[in-house]
Amino acid sequence: ANTYIPLSSTACAPCPEGMSCSIANSSEAAIGDEELPYPQASVGYMTIVEEPMQVYKCWKEIWCPGGAPGTCNYGRDPLSVGCGQCPEGTYTSPNEDCYPCKSSLAGFYMVIAVVGGVIALGLLAFAVNKQPATEPKSVTTVVIVSALTLTAVQNLGMLSSMPFVWVEPVRSILKVMSLMSFDLDMLQVECMIGQSPARAYGIRQLVAPLCSAYIVFVIILRSRFDRSVRVVLESTNAVGAVFQAFFISILVSVTLPFVCYSHPGDSGASMTSNPSIMCFSNSEHTLLIILGSLSFLAVACPFIVLVAYATLRYRSATADSSTAMRHLSLFRFLFGRFRPETYYYGCIALGRSCFICLLPVVVRDAPAAQIQIISMIFMATLLLQLYLQPWRSAVANLVDAGVSSFMVMLLISVALVGTYDDASVVAGVTGSVALISMLLLALAAMLHGVINRMIPSPFYQKFVCHHKADAAGQARFLQMMIHQRLNETCFIDSDDLSNLDDLLDTVRCRIGCLVVYLTADTLRRPWCAAEVTTTSITHRRAARVMTASFQIPTLAALAPENIRDYIHQSDTNLDELGIYPESLSSGFRWLLFSEEEVPEVIMSKSLVGLARFQQVVDDLSKFGRLSMMRLALGRENSTNSRLRPSRTSTPVSVGRSEQDETENLGPGMLVISSKPHDDEATAAAGILVAKIRTSVVTQFKAGVCILANLPDSAFDSALQVVRSAKAVIVILSQGSLQCEAQLVAALTAVQVANSSHSLEVIPVFTPDFRFNETKLFPSSKAAAEIIDAEQLLHSFFKRIAISIATHASDSVLDAQCRDVASRLNSIRTTTRGTTRGSVQKEMSVAAKSSEALNVDMDVNDHVLQPADDEAEQNLEPPPPLGPDEQGPGENHHHDDGDHHDHHRGAQPLEDPDVELAMADDVIHDTELASKIV
Repeated sequence: ANTYIPLSSTACAPCPEGMSCSIANSSEAAIGDEELPYPQASVGYMTIVEEPMQVYKCWKEIWCPGGAPGTCNYGRDPLSVGCGQCPEGTYTSPNEDCYPCKSSLAGFYMVIAVVGGVIALGLLAFAVNKQPATEPKSVTTVVIVSALTLTAVQNLGMLSSMPFVWVEPVRSILKVMSLMSFDLDMLQVECMIGQSPARAYGIRQLVAPLCSAYIVFVIILRSRFDRSVRVVLESTNAVGAVFQAFFISILVSVTLPFVCYSHPGDSGASMTSNPSIMCFSNSEHTLLIILGSLSFLAVACPFIVLVAYATLRYRSATADSSTAMRHLSLFRFLFGRFRPETYYYGCIALGRSCFICLLPVVVRDAPAAQIQIISMIFMATLLLQLYLQPWRSAVANLVDAGVSSFMVMLLISVALVGTYDDASVVAGVTGSVALISMLLLALAAMLHGVINRMIPSPFYQKFVCHHKADAAGQARFLQMMIHQRLNETCFIDSDDLSNLDDLLDTVRCRIGCLVVYLTADTLRRPWCAAEVTTTSITHRRAARVMTASFQIPTLAALAPENIRDYIHQSDTNLDELGIYPESLSSGFRWLLFSEEEVPEVIMSKSLVGLARFQQVVDDLSKFGRLSMMRLALGRENSTNSRLRPSRTSTPVSVGRSEQDETENLGPGMLVISSKPHDDEATAAAGILVAKIRTSVVTQFKAGVCILANLPDSAFDSALQVVRSAKAVIVILSQGSLQCEAQLVAALTAVQVANSSHSLEVIPVFTPDFRFNETKLFPSSKAAAEIIDAEQLLHSFFKRIAISIATHASDSVLDAQCRDVASRLNSIRTTTRGTTRGSVQKEMSVAAKSSEALNVDMDVNDHVLQPADDEAEQNLEPPPPLGPDEQGPGENHHHDDGDHHDHHRGAQPLEDPDVELAMADDVIHDTELASKIV
């Protein structure tokens, strides 16, 4: 059975693949004889009359019913290989039939398609270049979902061209969707250009370039009427949007000549898009290969390279304010739909499209393997998308996940109805891989947990627990000082507030010491309460920093039955985290009343400015060293080895006098004014200077002066340095305009700036500043001493202000401080009329009656001096040079600032003596002197 007798032999031979020899004594010699049996083509195969034993596989099984040579369904050409082409004068319908051409209809469909495309592309060129700030989020969601739908439709159109068994009505729907892949058969293009595969393929490759040229033409035409149109930028963005939207179609169209399938035996291979063309065996296919290669190099490849370049350049381009706007505007089509944190997801989506489109080129004649690989690609990107949540809209993320899931479901339905030769092999391989992968995944997850427990990463030597509303800036500045002075890693929860459970895991496993910065409401904050409690029941390594605003609660308030009333109510339910009232009460009592186990640091009231924070860091460093020593000696529980930092802890280096402090003050400095004796405002000044230090060091060679670092008695010196400064930054915080010292300094700076344009004044406001504090202006006696004070205050608030969000993450602070530095760096450098000597002379006279300060100038000089290798390594500053050692115009005070700019230059002061006299008139008021600072 299933044998036949060849012409060249009298013995039976196996029936050729793709043919049926079910009737006994089938003979090749009987081909064409209707009465005698002969081998016939099976269903899904066909033979040509001229070569009846040369079997060809039909790309679509429904085209070939089998039987005698030259038998095809639906009126397809029996002379074409695999029934792969309609006869001349006909066109292919969506249901695979060949119908006679009607020239009027063909032209009508083409006109409709061209007109619709022209209108759509014109609207697209306008829509994609609209200002994104004007679009509501709902519109953004619609745009993203439309793009996802378009991509899904193209994926379906691509799947329709693969050798899968599709059932109705899915088959007809997919045929219609293939139009999105530039399949022109739906437009009856064969009726206009004839049955010429090369001509049809060439026209198909011209669609994308012609669309791009038309978009550029529309934008150039718009620029003739609207001068604000930026032709290059908008053309790049619009053309990029079109290529991104239709990239799958472009790539599928380019790769058509390279996608082939094999015929039985030695019959060769045919193109899947046109089986009548034999692959690599005739000149027509060679021409298509050349056209496809040129199209890939000229159309698809440049877009892939452009996307890769834009993505790789994203971080460096956006870090520089001079290139950020252009880069983001130029490639808005690529980055505009994604969250900034997942800017790279456009490359991932493009890579997925490339893999799917190139799969038929690499994997031939294996439909089951193709189904499995495509499913794996969709599943992998689905998991990645669920993890990253890349889209700007939550609805878009949900739609993207749904589309990938339904695509896998569709592929499963194809696998159920199809019969594929490689199905059993693929099922065995993929099943084994799935089982092994599942076990390895579980093992890797468990191993990851064990390693993280044994070797926690990242590990922080310090964790600053603080109340964000009261001490966000103080905690941030402590973090910076701990890192710079102690060379230790430090974490504050402002850098990661996404998940309390993860935060507590950091406290539990990945910190060396919890530093509880106690302000008025620190322990009333649920997150801080959870952090303290977690520490008390795990490693019990902590230190408390006492500030003046913190009041120790009574034991009755900390009792388990009352502890919930002590903690502020919020949406955070500590019970859900396993933290119950008994644990809270025990943890608070351990923190506050365990004298031997929890070291205490009290901010010294005798220190001012940044020196207060230095004292805290110095005491914490002593605690850290002794704790490590105890651990090394194995005496963790020994009460004799516990450290109790002194409540009156003094800095390491002391003895600098007020006169020493003021001798380095001179003209041309950058002055930072903040509310004195306000730790939060002082910390904001310290953060600003630390972050802008290296960027403005060349602009302010005279140095930087933070007024909060000066003692109360040096106010006359402070006011004079404001008058002779090159720039003054006024940090506005809560109560700033109620503080007469800061108000006088700000108004004096504005007065000098308005009269001589020799001073740049930059207002910087913190989150707790409220503008309605200006209502307190008339009550300020200090302001009354300044001529036109009210007008000066209004002039001050008309200046462009910059926000410093001390409660924000470090990356946000970096960006805001860059704005300040850019303002500072744009100041023109001009020679000031006031000499350094005259200012220092007046300042020295004002400082002679001062007492020596117990201030550690280490931190001040470290923050305020310009960065050079020697100064960075030696924190103790060199003594100031004497008058004989100073050269003319030589600056001995260094600057540690960073970068920022504005536009006013320094002009000479009219008369330095007059300026000093004006300052004396304000300061010599005895009542005011008792209230200032």
